[in-house]
Amino acid sequence: RRYWSINVSEGMMARSRQTNVEEGLAGDDDLLRDTTDNTFEFATGVKGKRKDKGMAREPPTYEYRPDCIERALCYNCNGSRRWCTRVGNFTVLWEMKTRAGERKLCCVVGPYWKIMAFVTSPLVIVVPLILMVKFMPVHHTAVVVLFPFLTLATIGLLWATACSDPGILRRRAAAPSHGKDWVWSDQAGTFRPPGAKYCGDCDCVIEGYDHVCPWTGTAIGRFNLYVFYGFVVSVTILMYFSCFVLIYGLVLTS
Repeated sequence: RRYWSINVSEGMMARSRQTNVEEGLAGDDDLLRDTTDNTFEFATGVKGKRKDKGMAREPPTYEYRPDCIERALCYNCNGSRRWCTRVGNFTVLWEMKTRAGERKLCCVVGPYWKIMAFVTSPLVIVVPLILMVKFMPVHHTAVVVLFPFLTLATIGLLWATACSDPGILRRRAAAPSHGKDWVWSDQAGTFRPPGAKYCGDCDCVIEGYDHVCPWTGTAIGRFNLYVFYGFVVSVTILMYFSCFVLIYGLVLTS
């Protein structure tokens, strides 16, 4: 029975490979083990050097061949296409190269992007929308204009914070000549400047690291700190304004 099941499994795998070859799909032989450094020149975590292993995931270590047609649809592959690369636990949605040939991360989402997309964003959009439909006919024109403006500003600042590079540090094997205050990070295997810290959730060293905000789905660092402050102020104003619209609308309708 065991011999028969092994032969059946091998036969099914052989037929699957043949079908993939005929249809031009990626088969088992199309997956190649990546033996090169897959850190993309950024200071991501080093295996065995992270203190919080339960928080951070290992970066993917496989990539598709250049002629693989499924490469554009792959989420965890390490190909060079801008839609399927990762830096630490960040997913790179769009990147470009500078004139010096270095990678510039234009749009990245953090490890908690699902909370941002399916919890925070619906709360910011749906709650004001319900209040608009329910109470806008009884409110003043200024309220009717200001409420949608606050909602759009809040959702815009939220997505700007969530999709921007927080300040992912490039890997440095040696400290710069002027960097006397730079220290070595065992977790990421790189020298880091003052204020930069290794984030276990993001598996990267972040310049000007402040904290990780699950509501925005990403880390807050040097490059998105002030945008995050703008989001906090905007969502606070929107919350109080929504309470005003609700209470005053109930008074007018009663």
